[in-house]
Amino acid sequence: MREDIQCLRGIAIILVFIFHLCPNVFMNGFLGVDIFFVISGFLMAQNLTRTDLRMRDFMRFYYKRFRRILPLYYLMIIIIVIMVHLYLGDYLWENNNRYSIASLFLVTNQLVIHDQNDYFREVSFIIAHFNIG
Repeated sequence: MREDIQCLRGIAIILVFIFHLCPNVFMNGFLGVDIFFVISGFLMAQNLTRTDLRMRDFMRFYYKRFRRILPLYYLMIIIIVIMVHLYLGDYLWENNNRYSIASLFLVTNQLVIHDQNDYFREVSFIIAHFNIG
């Protein structure tokens, strides 16, 4: 793999890790997730453009991705729901229940966007503050 992409992945990991260690001090760790999305999109586009893409290949491409990702995804959702229900009690169940149902249908981001509208405001503040773009 290219070293520049590995470097970007390392920066993204560090940003997310520091954010999870001290979110009140380092509030912009979500940018690491954005970097991961950009890298992922680049690699997916690179994989798709290497071959002569027909509809059958396109469907097989996504079938292989879903087959690899979804079983573990649903297993983790089940484990987390059980753990939250057993260990955190009813006081967190109401909010977790909403997110669990959204996760089952792969629409968690829509729920997050609905619950908090300040994500893009934070990004635009950073862009304006540091004169990016």
